[in-house]
Amino acid sequence: MTALIDLFPPERAEGPIEYFRRLSVRNGYADWLSLIRATGLNPSLNALWKNKPTLVDTLGLDPEWLDIVMPPTAAGQGLHDPFFRRTATDAVCPQCLAEGDHLHHAWSHSLVSACPDHGTALIDTCPSCGETLSQGRFDLATCDCGYALREAAAPSASPFERWVSARLAGQMRPIEGVPEIGAPEDYIGLGKLLFSLAIRLDPTAKVKPGKTSRPHDLAQTRALIESIRPLFEAWPQGFNTHVRDRLVAGNQAVFSPSGRLGAWYTSLHGASRKANAFAPLWTAFSDAMIDHFDGNLRGQQVLTPSPDRERRFVSVAEAARLIGVSGPKLGAALKAGIVAGHISKQGTAYTLALMDREEVERIRTERAHWMTANDAAVAAGVPPSVIAHLTEAGLLHTDDQWSQDILKGGPIEKASAETLLEHLKSLVVPREAAETLRFGQLIGRRTTDSKGIRRLYQAIHSGEVRATAYTPGCGLDGLTYATEEIRRYLGSVGLTDGMTLTQLEKVTGWKYEALSHWAQSGLLKTIDVLMQGRSARLVTNAALADFRRTWVPVSDLAQAMGTKSSALTVKITQHGLPIYGQLTLPSGAKRGGLLQLADLGALIG
Repeated sequence: MTALIDLFPPERAEGPIEYFRRLSVRNGYADWLSLIRATGLNPSLNALWKNKPTLVDTLGLDPEWLDIVMPPTAAGQGLHDPFFRRTATDAVCPQCLAEGDHLHHAWSHSLVSACPDHGTALIDTCPSCGETLSQGRFDLATCDCGYALREAAAPSASPFERWVSARLAGQMRPIEGVPEIGAPEDYIGLGKLLFSLAIRLDPTAKVKPGKTSRPHDLAQTRALIESIRPLFEAWPQGFNTHVRDRLVAGNQAVFSPSGRLGAWYTSLHGASRKANAFAPLWTAFSDAMIDHFDGNLRGQQVLTPSPDRERRFVSVAEAARLIGVSGPKLGAALKAGIVAGHISKQGTAYTLALMDREEVERIRTERAHWMTANDAAVAAGVPPSVIAHLTEAGLLHTDDQWSQDILKGGPIEKASAETLLEHLKSLVVPREAAETLRFGQLIGRRTTDSKGIRRLYQAIHSGEVRATAYTPGCGLDGLTYATEEIRRYLGSVGLTDGMTLTQLEKVTGWKYEALSHWAQSGLLKTIDVLMQGRSARLVTNAALADFRRTWVPVSDLAQAMGTKSSALTVKITQHGLPIYGQLTLPSGAKRGGLLQLADLGALIG
């Protein structure tokens, strides 16, 4: 070829074609195609990449620069992807042209619409004549009409436009409000990723990528970029919402990710997971699948959700574990339509059943309104038998058929127990009492007087018997009652520290009629109580101790002396000692005589 008159080094921002255009202008060639033909090469991108040594020899180019702008391993990727090269018009930044009369390689990419350096939008029409900027114009910085493009005013570009253009150009300066979806080396594939997302934005549209053209001008570029901007807003929520909408629009009869999402999923997987690129984007997609996909994810190890992400749809077995019921029971409720879920048929024998975590949580919340008797006892701080008697007394709302209702976690409604406690607390009348019993002690030892217990509980509920105090945080057992009042309704509670006259007869051998006479005479203190619905007299341990400190039955003294009570009575009379508490029988016989310990002491003294 003819030697070049003006040979100069390329600028840093230039690509090979941009440099050849400037070189052809400075050396009198009609265009860069003519320049390349003069070297004996075919002026196509493919031919140029294959014949770089010829370019070095004929044009005197620096081999190192040529390897940078025409990298062997990057052919067809990033800014060098021929699919995205603008072939009819130029897009330029007026401010960049004012700083240097050369075109930037990045401007030739059909998805680049902004200048990251100046934050302005590129222009591809002349502000003076309104014509598009032809790639065949002689002066790169001037329109064919003579207007100096460096003087044009360019509007500001949106943040997302600047981000797209910067990343396509290999610049990693942060753009406020726009997330990073990959590492620096990942963005070489950004053009294909964004283009694929844009052309498949409508999940119902049928797309043939090979027949879908790239944007031809900046207006089309900006429309494309604007269409996918919502996917990256409020990251990652915008993308999450897009995946959700695609899942809803997909074939609901298909329960695999690829089947439900189709070519969109295949394209995204190829550009990110398969290419080992755009990890944050794939994580956002995985999170969306975990959140919204109601199909089969078994074996989908390709998903890489955030570490703390829990899948929204869970299997029936997992849902049963979370709820605390058996799998068959939950499955039966699901089939019966009692709870909501998703059941599908795959193949001839495989059934997939999934439940939304919101539904699982709803069931758990409903079941938490009910509790078992043991749980109620623990919450109230009383023995389970107390809960049973409260239930029988009708003071707790229960359901005997609760086990057949999956929405109930036990037979006792929790709210009724809470209401009962608040009601009884409202009846408290603070006062002093000689003896008190906690609510949990209101079941007499060794008693089977269920009716008496129920009557007592009903009297407490009605306010006939009121607590003397309440200890906060102790449940029902925080209520204390005067023992004397409780015994009027349930004498068996006194059996913890006393005995009835019948029980005392068995323990001491004293005759019942004598014990009854002593009680009537006031020599033995008793308390009138109800036992099994019948009146009874109770002798407390304290009352019995007082009796023994004062009196000695003649029968006990006679037994100790090895004689009969009648003979000892004669001797006592002879000594002038008084005998108390004798009961005269209809036959004239006397029983139950008592001696005062003080009199015996005086006799001994």
